[in-house]
Amino acid sequence: MTAPWRGLALLDTGIAGFVGQVGDNRPHRHYAVQIAISASTPVQMILQGNARRAANVVGCPANVEHQLHSDAAAVVIIYLEPTTAVGRFVQKQFLSQRPFAGLDSGLLHARACAAINEGSAKKLSELVSWMLNRPPDPPASSVDRRIQAFLETVASAGLPPTASLAASQLALSPSRFVHLFAAGCGISYRAFLKWRKLRAALEAFAAGGNLTAAAHEGGFSDSAHFSRTFADMFGTSPTTALRGLNFQAARHG
Repeated sequence: MTAPWRGLALLDTGIAGFVGQVGDNRPHRHYAVQIAISASTPVQMILQGNARRAANVVGCPANVEHQLHSDAAAVVIIYLEPTTAVGRFVQKQFLSQRPFAGLDSGLLHARACAAINEGSAKKLSELVSWMLNRPPDPPASSVDRRIQAFLETVASAGLPPTASLAASQLALSPSRFVHLFAAGCGISYRAFLKWRKLRAALEAFAAGGNLTAAAHEGGFSDSAHFSRTFADMFGTSPTTALRGLNFQAARHG
């Protein structure tokens, strides 16, 4: 029998959070950097088909195949887009070291749960920064200024344009644009577009739309296309993942 995901989800620009029971998921990969936190029972993250040591705080870089297992009643999962400053920082930390050794998982779990329940993406992002001792203003030199300006423009402006149109807007060739984007963000523009389409569909679903309406809002050809993309990114069907979720409205300020 398929085990559904159950819990509370928060969606906001550049970040998403979940707290609840982890359901079925097969190996999958997605654009976001991912961190999972349990207050007591260890979480097991399997990366690239190889078992990783179970721990109370585990993570996965963007676009890396993984699978999550946990018997805990309330696991927090934080998804960070690597186009954000904190997302890029976490991605680099994953690639260079094990970033979570010695952290108080109970405290982290409590603070993350509070942020999600409050609908505060700001507090959730600040918690991640605190976890990794991130400098308040990291250098932006790794991202071309034109790409940075583009990211700021499309941060919350609906679906981003195609690579060709984005390149034209920046007076770049398409090949140069996708190169600069990947070099600065550590992920391809194609993966970025795919994630943003999925995010738009999830936001529509959270607002009360059905899967067909959500697929339309995300720019998918139909609900089947949306379902396939969702399964590729989360390792399960939208029905299994979403039917047991409540969505917390994002609150700003």
